[in-house]
Amino acid sequence: MRDGDGLVSGAGARWPIHPGELPDLFVPTQGRGWSRETFDAHYEEVGPYQGPLDYEVSQGGHPNLTRFRQGRVKEVLWSSIHPAAHDQVLDVGCGAGWFLARIAERYAEAQRPALFVGVEASRTQAKLAAQRLGGLRYGAGLAVLANAEALPFADGTFHWVTCSETLEQVRDPGRAIAEMARVLVPGGRLLISVPSRLAERSWDQVLAPLRFAKRWRQPRGVVRKFDEYYAPLYPEELTRMVEVTGLEIERQCAVGLAPHPHYFRYVPEGLMPSVVAALEHLDRRWAPWCPALCGTLLLWAKKSAAESNAPLSGP
Repeated sequence: MRDGDGLVSGAGARWPIHPGELPDLFVPTQGRGWSRETFDAHYEEVGPYQGPLDYEVSQGGHPNLTRFRQGRVKEVLWSSIHPAAHDQVLDVGCGAGWFLARIAERYAEAQRPALFVGVEASRTQAKLAAQRLGGLRYGAGLAVLANAEALPFADGTFHWVTCSETLEQVRDPGRAIAEMARVLVPGGRLLISVPSRLAERSWDQVLAPLRFAKRWRQPRGVVRKFDEYYAPLYPEELTRMVEVTGLEIERQCAVGLAPHPHYFRYVPEGLMPSVVAALEHLDRRWAPWCPALCGTLLLWAKKSAAESNAPLSGP
């Protein structure tokens, strides 16, 4: 519950939170004339969803592929968080709040009450996140309509900040990362995942024949309409953006040996389970030796302090 004195209460505890004046949302145009209204309209069309599976399927994805990709990203980040009582956790680009709620489950299992805050640029998604976070069984949660490039929180507010599959939709990801570093407490951790531009370029070369063939083959499923916001990062770009903030990079890797999902729209439905199973097999054996073909970059960083919560675990 939000109190008038700037505190959030839940699970028998109260946490201070310091939102300032909420800035206008950033909506990139990239020559296409997109507007804030169009941004919101997209998520209104998507509507409520319970998790990444529902969302990806609504956008033309295949459930087998989504389970594989999310298992290699979200679950790795989730397992890296070590709950401590009265933590404040921020998820930047929280969408409908399902990942933040998943993090809250980890705290509930450990019986560590905490505050969970989601930042989202879509009004529709922020409302859905608020509803989901309002029903937490342990701790307290709220969603804030705000811009990742101008987080409305005081310096040193959060013990954990996660940002998963969001930076590719931000005009200035370096500024967004600087904001995340700013709101971390000393010793706090930042967890990032973002699509790899290197992997997409590498797969484009590997699958050049398919890229030619797809010009005449009709794709299966729905074609995504929101790719104007999509700008993945090279590994060295992500490293540089984090290092300039003064955060210490503890671990960085690439996971998920698979091409961009748009390639799978040209795979017959009946072959998808076998194709994804083959990729999972290759991923388990070869991902560490083929980072240029792994679709997602993961990074763990820490703000300088005498001590921190716990050592991080990797994939």
